[in-house]
Amino acid sequence: MILRRIQLQNFRSYESLDLRPSEGINLIVGDNAMGKTNLAEAINYLSLARSWRSAEDAPLVKEGEGNACIRAEIEEGELRRTIEICFSGQEKSI
Repeated sequence: MILRRIQLQNFRSYESLDLRPSEGINLIVGDNAMGKTNLAEAINYLSLARSWRSAEDAPLVKEGEGNACIRAEIEEGELRRTIEICFSGQEKSI
């Protein structure tokens, strides 16, 4: 599976992110507390619809916001899909 694009809205430390990875290997680097792990968590969340870091969804929503969304465009062979997961502390839609 190839991740072509990921968009985050109010996910953890991200108010907004629109990332289109390059072909091949991508390396995410940055200082501590810049959002590298949050980005990895969002990518993982797309697969399992849950976090490895929190049993509940509420902590994943940016502080002061009501809900968060993760949207991704993926490619698997000839198949292309868009996945969107939006959640608050109480509801989730996929």
